[in-house]
Amino acid sequence: MFHELAEIMSDMDAEIRAVEEKLSKVRGVKAGMMSALLTGRVRLV
Repeated sequence: MFHELAEIMSDMDAEIRAVEEKLSKVRGVKAGMMSALLTGRVRLV
């Protein structure tokens, strides 16, 4: 029973790490796009 629970918790930790890594990358893209928009290098029509 405890082995199965530990395995589930380990899988959840791995998934959380993957989502946090993706979030970090998306935040980086957002920061770059905001910079491009605010400097006028990119325009939205």
